[in-house]
Amino acid sequence: MSDRIKINVRIRSWNSMEKEFGLTPMDSIAVRQIFVKNMKPLCNKIVTLIPNTFNGWQTFDKRWNISKDMVYKKYHYLMD
Repeated sequence: MSDRIKINVRIRSWNSMEKEFGLTPMDSIAVRQIFVKNMKPLCNKIVTLIPNTFNGWQTFDKRWNISKDMVYKKYHYLMD
C-alpha cells in the first residue's frame, strides 16, 4: 500500500462502540485495535486515514491505528 492513498471516514461515537463491544478492564472500548480513552476526541469526527501495512489503517498523523469496527459501516468499503 502506498502512503499516497488517503481516505476520509467518520469515527463512531463512544457510546455506540461501548454498547456493541463493551469495555476492557482499563475502560477502553474492546474493538479489534482497542479504542482508548485518549482517542475519544476522534468520536463522531471525520478523520483522514492512510495505509499502515502492519495494522491496516492509521490516522494521517500516524498517532492511532484504526480498525473497521471503529468507523461507521457506510465507510467500510473504503477500508477493504
